[in-house]
Amino acid sequence: MVQCVSINVNGLLDVAKFTKLCAICSENRYDIVALQETFWNPDFIVENKKHWNGEIFFSCSDTNRQGVAFLVSPKYKNYVTEIKGFDGRFIYIQLEVDNKIIDIVNVYCPNVVNEKDLFLKKVNDNIPKSDDLILLGDFNQSLSPLDRVGKHFEDKAFKSLNNLLDSFNIYDVWRARFPTSRVFSWRRVIENKLVQSRIDYIFISKMFTSFVKNVYYKHTAFTDHSFVVLNIDFSLIERGPGVWIFNNMLLDDEVYIEKINNLIIDEKSCRLYNEAPLIWIDNLKYRIKRETQVYARDKKCREKAEYFKIQNKFEKISNLAANDLKYDTNEYEEIKSKMKDFEDKICKGAILRSKSLLGC
Repeated sequence: MVQCVSINVNGLLDVAKFTKLCAICSENRYDIVALQETFWNPDFIVENKKHWNGEIFFSCSDTNRQGVAFLVSPKYKNYVTEIKGFDGRFIYIQLEVDNKIIDIVNVYCPNVVNEKDLFLKKVNDNIPKSDDLILLGDFNQSLSPLDRVGKHFEDKAFKSLNNLLDSFNIYDVWRARFPTSRVFSWRRVIENKLVQSRIDYIFISKMFTSFVKNVYYKHTAFTDHSFVVLNIDFSLIERGPGVWIFNNMLLDDEVYIEKINNLIIDEKSCRLYNEAPLIWIDNLKYRIKRETQVYARDKKCREKAEYFKIQNKFEKISNLAANDLKYDTNEYEEIKSKMKDFEDKICKGAILRSKSLLGC
């Protein structure tokens, strides 16, 4: 299965922010990550590529504004080829997976209607006539009244985007699966009012429909856009379990430390402690590993449940704002702050595991 993701990062020239993004993507096992609005220049990538274990493909603008890129996971880095990129708004790669060649195009559309219209026509001339196409990115355009709080405009840029979808036989897979839902991919508090819209999309060839496991928006405090996530599986091959790596953050968990200390004390009563210490220590390490795995799994489930609660509250306020009902922007900012704390904690663990894998 390939996890394909798109997100507008609102600028990624800050090394700490880039490292955090890499940790988020590694932790969630994202395979193909399409980025928009990176503001990158080639020197930044040369200096900071080490923070991402896979491959990076990018297109920069002459002014170092805009910027689009792909982060490709170590799993697929040898199966991706860059085809073309231009203007810091368009980049096109090909992914070879399960004996298929998938064309993946990442775009960042301008805000201004005329510029957007011209850009979409340029996109039309530069993407392949393919039955295996994924087009994704920030289109700065709503496709229906459900996608925006406020007025939805069906201007010439709207028509150009729809013509593009029709020409290449691709469609908004999320909207097809959730025809009446209102979920927004961009939100910002402006003049004490929450403004939001759905402008980030993953469009896929209709031939891919049966391969799509799920598609969803994942809210984050990392940027004012949400992740758009597509899980697509062209194979029925079952994968085995991965490598287990101890999470050093458990050493700051007093409950866990007490549990392991009690385990060691109990094990010292075993006769092997004096008669065969090497066998005893091997048995102890196995017991500690099993206890750690169970404790870490339960703890992760609890934390994930708490994170989902926060995400649900975030979505609830979003819906209140969308329907012109009463909501508290201070509560919105507080929930967003809690989301950030959770994400920072997750990233710290991911960075530690990444360093372990690299032997650092």
